[in-house]
Amino acid sequence: LSKMQVIYNGIGPVEKSTEANFRSQYQIPEDAIVIGMAGRVHYWKGQQYFLQIAEQLLKYSTESDQAKPLYFIITGDAFPGYEYLVDEMQNFIKKNNLGDRVFYTGFEDKMDKFYSSIDLLLLPSQLPDPLPTVVLEAMQYGIPVAATAQGGALEMIAENETGIFIPINKVQVAADKIFELIHSNHRNNMRTNSIERVEKYFSASSFQNQITTIFHS
Repeated sequence: LSKMQVIYNGIGPVEKSTEANFRSQYQIPEDAIVIGMAGRVHYWKGQQYFLQIAEQLLKYSTESDQAKPLYFIITGDAFPGYEYLVDEMQNFIKKNNLGDRVFYTGFEDKMDKFYSSIDLLLLPSQLPDPLPTVVLEAMQYGIPVAATAQGGALEMIAENETGIFIPINKVQVAADKIFELIHSNHRNNMRTNSIERVEKYFSASSFQNQITTIFHS
């Protein structure tokens, strides 16, 4: 056991896009904070939890004179057979009058448009996701991550250094933690920490170097 060594999967950079990003597409103000979620639409991915948190955060923002305007982006199409969840999402947005602040983009293959638009990635998974690549991709952009405390996110995120963990299905607690983070100066430090952490542990070059070292030894 003393010889065991963990090597994390490495990922390459997200391909840059020449198209306008979602901030431009949806005419989101420059001073706004944008919170995003990316993933296939499925009950365990947590899109509904994302919307509940978004609704609570918008209430906080309305009540606070110092809060910056908040916007939300959900990207991803449905798993086959779960298209009804997209309808439920859109109905929730309409019913709660969130259409001017919450945008569902559907499928997007140029993910640079998503990451270059957001200030915080929210991963509201309801079940453990073994390898949530979106976390690492966001970290490459220097984007802090708020994730439910389970699955691969536990190894990817350094708590309070590159992001925070939120509870499952506790909307107010999650919203409290996220609201505090997005209005904290510490978020700026997380940008640098995220880039450094993903390069050190989760980049393609790091994976290659570690594998090569093991073979040579």
